[in-house]
Amino acid sequence: MLKANLNTSAGILKELFNKVWEEEKVPEAWKKGIIVKLPKKGDLSLSGNWRDWVMRKATEDRLRVIAWGSSGHIEDCDFADDIALISSSQTDLQEKTDRVGRAARCVGLNIHAGKSKIMKIKTASSTKTVLCDVELEEVNDFKYLGSYISADGNIQKEISTRIGLAANAFYRLQNIWRSTILQMKTKVEIYRSNVHSVLLYAAETWRTNKKIESWLRGFERTCLRRILNIHWPQRITNVEVSRLTGINNIVDEAKQRRWRWLGHVLRMDADRHPRIALRWTPQGRRRRGRPLGTWRRTIEEEMKGMGMKWDEICCLAQEQNEWRRVVGALCSTGSE
Repeated sequence: MLKANLNTSAGILKELFNKVWEEEKVPEAWKKGIIVKLPKKGDLSLSGNWRDWVMRKATEDRLRVIAWGSSGHIEDCDFADDIALISSSQTDLQEKTDRVGRAARCVGLNIHAGKSKIMKIKTASSTKTVLCDVELEEVNDFKYLGSYISADGNIQKEISTRIGLAANAFYRLQNIWRSTILQMKTKVEIYRSNVHSVLLYAAETWRTNKKIESWLRGFERTCLRRILNIHWPQRITNVEVSRLTGINNIVDEAKQRRWRWLGHVLRMDADRHPRIALRWTPQGRRRRGRPLGTWRRTIEEEMKGMGMKWDEICCLAQEQNEWRRVVGALCSTGSE
């Protein structure tokens, strides 16, 4: 509607918003959501113009999948207009890429080779994947929906990026922090909404360790002390800084968000992908040595420290009020 006629659209929306403002009532229609699947391009009446049809056509001869759950499998993951093809071998991945490319071209869709990336996880294969005679770039990590995804599951790059973005947001508000007119409460609220939120974006998915926790604590302590105008010769403890600002230990808050998400996943149906991923074990054998840290292992370590087990956690998560109490106890104001 906006693209059709900007002036007409603005007039209609203005009239509608004024009505809502005057009546102080949200229209009932706004409380309902309708999901409408749209084709990438072409005639709606043609099944070949739908993305799902392209994937079905590309995989109808045989499955090129990875095992998923106790008895299932997964062929691809998709979100909005992006798709991730998943295979357990280089041969299967190349065949699937070729078939998806051909099926897409048949209905007028073209896959952009320059925007397509390949990520290999724990494989010694050096064979390149080709799309339309173009070798696809292989990467160890890539950014998607604001977060970095790494082949080895390492989130240090993600944390470094978060801290950099939060630092940029903090320094752009120097006039606010130096202001002698604004109250401290106002400054803290601005910090929460413009810096703190940037720093903890997607913290639900983080797996932390002592090094990462030290980075997070160090950054936030620096910010809060500058807001409070505390200089290094002044001997003021971190507990006192937390009390003056009312901001919890950032490591505890990240932990709280992680457990809030855990409860949400545990309440999902057993066939939902996040629920399956929570207890899923990849195919193959891992290398000798200490296993890499994972999100699940982080949860299990925290669970062990609380003296709890999976069965008990699963039962608690089903009662939302009880789960809120458990999660709330994880974040202690003023902890070191």
